Amino acid sequence: MEPTETKDRWKSVKESQAFKEMDQEVKQFLRKKEDTLLQGDPPMPPLKSPIELGRTKDKGTEQVIGRLLTPKEKGPGGKLLDENLQLGITGDLASRKIIERPQPFQVKVKVEAEIELTVWVLPNGTVDRAVPSIPRDAELERIAIQYLKQWRFEPLHRITLRFNNREPFPSSSNCSRA
Repeated sequence: MEPTETKDRWKSVKESQAFKEMDQEVKQFLRKKEDTLLQGDPPMPPLKSPIELGRTKDKGTEQVIGRLLTPKEKGPGGKLLDENLQLGITGDLASRKIIERPQPFQVKVKVEAEIELTVWVLPNGTVDRAVPSIPRDAELERIAIQYLKQWRFEPLHRITLRFNNREPFPSSSNCSRA
């Protein structure tokens, strides 16, 4: 088949009424899915994991997996803070106390909009980055991000992992070859 025949066939398919209807349905479906994905928090994985604890032979591994599968507390304080909830802070950050929150900038704006940001906070409490959840006015977003990066939150507690080193890791000298 020649390339021109293939192009003509695709053109006729794309111009057909059935293709246009299917294209509209797919676009509508994708818009609905996009709207549902952009609303609210991302879905959480199930608490029960498909990992079977009895399957592993190492007790240390079983303990670590067990700790990972148990629900954790909500941040350092363990409870959501009212101040954070009133500010619209959600997720794990809602349980971390705000240590430093400077006065908002005095800015003349042409457009008034509500800006929603997704924020990453480092373990030391500093705001690492902020990204608009829903794009609005670029200038307002830039100002909001600049302001939010000056905030400081309560640092996370350090976690120390200790490994029991009973058996050495296999080296090239004591590995058997098949």
